[in-house]
Amino acid sequence: MDSISSVSAQQIVSRGATSSQQSQTSQSPAEFTLSKPNFKGDVNRGALPPEEALQLTREYSQRADRAWGGIVETTYDMRSVYADVQSDLLGRNPSLLEKDWDFTVDSKGELLIVEGKDQLTKREIESIIDVLEEHGVDDYMKDLAENIVERGIASRGPEMRMSEQGIGSYDITMDNMSDVLRGRELMNDTKIRPVNRGPSSVWQPIEAYNQDKLDPLAAVMKQVSSRADNVYEYSRVKPG
Repeated sequence: MDSISSVSAQQIVSRGATSSQQSQTSQSPAEFTLSKPNFKGDVNRGALPPEEALQLTREYSQRADRAWGGIVETTYDMRSVYADVQSDLLGRNPSLLEKDWDFTVDSKGELLIVEGKDQLTKREIESIIDVLEEHGVDDYMKDLAENIVERGIASRGPEMRMSEQGIGSYDITMDNMSDVLRGRELMNDTKIRPVNRGPSSVWQPIEAYNQDKLDPLAAVMKQVSSRADNVYEYSRVKPG
């Protein structure tokens, strides 16, 4: 079973409190806070004037589209630096690449290390987080987590009912993101961003590598569907 390592301010730079303190005092940003599962929102588009309902539908659709794009682009961007992350870890402590660990984010979007069957030392945890932060993975993970939550909210619409089966069917918030999202697993599952031009010596190896890999949204959905609770009702909402 995975365990999330407690990392204090003295152990890792830029940590303002221990993990236990964060869990007691931190809250997700208001824009990423969900209502209770199966709770109908205050707005029913079916009862609104057609133009108002249509405008609201457009707004939520645009939010969902932006979040979808954010998931795809952020995952590809993180994948583009991950080879350098592995190379740096290899240079600092080769045994880390053989150990069972992963990384995620807490409710504030800050990095946490998830131990698998191998228990990590304080120094190993420091090395991993230092390398991840040096390559901007902390920012990528925070952006990715927020886009996942936003995709769910926007997909459900103001009624808070799922209109398309996908991320929006699942109860995933910044508060439970550390139970769902795994960055190392995501990087291992995800395709490298495709290259459609240039010499074949550049795009053919990428094409070959990508054959058994997943698109970013599919790779994220794999984690969400296996770890988050499917609690939101599936229904067709017809505004107007």
